[in-house]
Amino acid sequence: MNKMKQIITGFTFALFTGLATMSGNVLALTPDGETPANEDVCDGLQGASPGLYGLCVAYCEAQDLDTIDKKPPSLKILENYNKKKQSGDPVMPCTSENFGCFTQAELDSISTTNSCMRFVDGNGEVIQYGIQDKGNSHFVKVDRRPTEVCVYVDLITANIVRNHYFEDNVTQAAAAFAAVSEKCPN
Repeated sequence: MNKMKQIITGFTFALFTGLATMSGNVLALTPDGETPANEDVCDGLQGASPGLYGLCVAYCEAQDLDTIDKKPPSLKILENYNKKKQSGDPVMPCTSENFGCFTQAELDSISTTNSCMRFVDGNGEVIQYGIQDKGNSHFVKVDRRPTEVCVYVDLITANIVRNHYFEDNVTQAAAAFAAVSEKCPN
């Protein structure tokens, strides 16, 4: 009888431990299914003014404002971000216009001495802004040839590589090209 009681107690303990572990993982997820530590919308702020990265995670990622179209429950975090923001720091990334593979804040975070490349042929045009160097790259490229695509790479501060095919969204492709063109006036 004592042996049966030990078996039942051990089984019950294992069952409750397993259920607690599984429910803990489910409860840690935000509405888009990723914990804030697994998202990257704020990664470009890690070298910015002190405190901005943490405020961005609290505002954009924890509330999923970077992916879900909803109003934040409080604007206090955004107000604090804007108070701490120094000249040269980007706007809060999830409030920045999205151009497919990059946001305006990510484009503004590229620090360069106007390193631009343009290429035009019979199929369309390509523009690239930033630094493309082995292991030290931070650039955005928009290709408007038949398969319109943009690429955003930040291997300096955040280890991000993102590709986006515009498919039938020519308006977004044109907006992305115009945004990069503003950084490359010639």
